[in-house]
Amino acid sequence: MFKSWGGIERHKKMLGVNLDGSATIDLASSQLQIIEDTELLRLGEKIELVLVSMGYKLTTEIFDTITYHFNELENREEPNKEPLDNLDTLFSQMPFPYFIDSLQKPDRKTGVMKQYTWFQVCVNERVKFFMKNFANTLTEMEDGILYGYPISAIRAFARLTDVTEKCPTSVERYYVGAGRPSVVFYEEEEAHYRQIWNKLRQISPCLIQHAEEGYRHRSNR
Repeated sequence: MFKSWGGIERHKKMLGVNLDGSATIDLASSQLQIIEDTELLRLGEKIELVLVSMGYKLTTEIFDTITYHFNELENREEPNKEPLDNLDTLFSQMPFPYFIDSLQKPDRKTGVMKQYTWFQVCVNERVKFFMKNFANTLTEMEDGILYGYPISAIRAFARLTDVTEKCPTSVERYYVGAGRPSVVFYEEEEAHYRQIWNKLRQISPCLIQHAEEGYRHRSNR
């Protein structure tokens, strides 16, 4: 069987990693309540965290409420300390393994150099180790698996199979699914997202209610 050299080397390193590899996280009712009530997370990020706890996603990024200022000495935009500290305090109350990561690149709108910063939240310590050490070597296929998309959608995103350019949108796909559905397996992907959505509804009815109400409001504009 053909394997890339990089994949073999990563596999060898992972064999020696003796860290927790649990597939799901048990959220206490108080922790779920914190996620539902906090103003430090956007609705989509709250749903992402619950999906990670359920094991449908192995990892996700949290960054929507991080603000930036311009550092004249470094000639770049940098994250403000307060939102980082607030999010760090929030996640210290959660069972998710996480770390703060960053990438320096020009802002797409302004062209100004920016120190993009986010919280990488994972389902277990083994995934955290993987993301800290190998994130820069991942292919779009591997990204899709880590972020929990159906195999058919991953193939389409990688342009290995045809993509449906125009398709009906749904609240389930908006919050759970991939944005590039496959042509042949579109309906199966939608059914997969609906199944996950219904399980999410059992865990956090209020998040699902807010998501569906907000989605209907956007669709009716």
